[in-house]
Amino acid sequence: MNGRGLCVAALGWLAACSSGGSLSQSQAAAVCVVAQTCFPAEWASGFFGGTLAECASGGGILPPEPGSLTGSEAVITGLEGPLEDIYRCIAASDSCAEAGNCFGRDGTEGTCTPPGSLASGSCDGATLEGCSADGVAFDVDCEAYGESCHEDSIFFATSSVCDLGNCPARTQCEGSQAQVCEGQGFWLADCGRLGLSCVVPPDGGGAECWGPGSCDGGTPTCDGNVVIACSGGVPVREDCSQNPTFQRCQAGACVETGNQCTVATDEASCDGTKVKLCQDGFFREVDCVPLGFSGCQGGACTK
Repeated sequence: MNGRGLCVAALGWLAACSSGGSLSQSQAAAVCVVAQTCFPAEWASGFFGGTLAECASGGGILPPEPGSLTGSEAVITGLEGPLEDIYRCIAASDSCAEAGNCFGRDGTEGTCTPPGSLASGSCDGATLEGCSADGVAFDVDCEAYGESCHEDSIFFATSSVCDLGNCPARTQCEGSQAQVCEGQGFWLADCGRLGLSCVVPPDGGGAECWGPGSCDGGTPTCDGNVVIACSGGVPVREDCSQNPTFQRCQAGACVETGNQCTVATDEASCDGTKVKLCQDGFFREVDCVPLGFSGCQGGACTK
């Protein structure tokens, strides 16, 4: 078995249920509403997920959207801790200026030039720093989270991020989690979330997700709320109920926990001064006024 290949395959499968930390769902929704209005250029880039429903419900590995940080993690990249602190700060802000200052975790605050992207910072030692697409300065001391700052190759692109440390010559297991190298640093993928075990083979290879049996593709199916599928030639079982959101299995995939609305298609609207959005299949309302806005129009808060 090619351990590296299976780890990568498992990592890709786990992307749908990546999460970390303990933001409340109401905090996640508030962050998304603020970000849409206060950081329009970064919002348009897709950093926060693309739509209010996607932002508040989460589901991606990088960058972790607010909705992805409302439960236990399947993949830990290293950005979860810094972003959770930033998101908590934004949820408690009462103006766009105050929300912008939340990105200065190591003392840098205010505006900057030239505008760049929250996904295109650079490393200054252990500090990740840069200028957002909206001209908001950001910096994070990765070392304060017990992490390192590296330029990593991620999904066919190169980006500087806080990650879990220097990629070892031979990746190891940390319980059920396998170290997965991404450029110079490593992440942790929880093999147990797929019903697999993490093993380090005796032949000198790195950590891999391993399970009994073999398979040859096929269409994923549901066994209750468990997705049964094939990843890297190995049968996998993903228990949707372990996810912070998308906790039901339907047509071989984890889908919204609720059935009041659909994340992919239901657009946000206004109910007086409140934004009404779809979060994990449930309607949620966020009042714009306590967040420092004048009201709601077109499914977004207005300054």
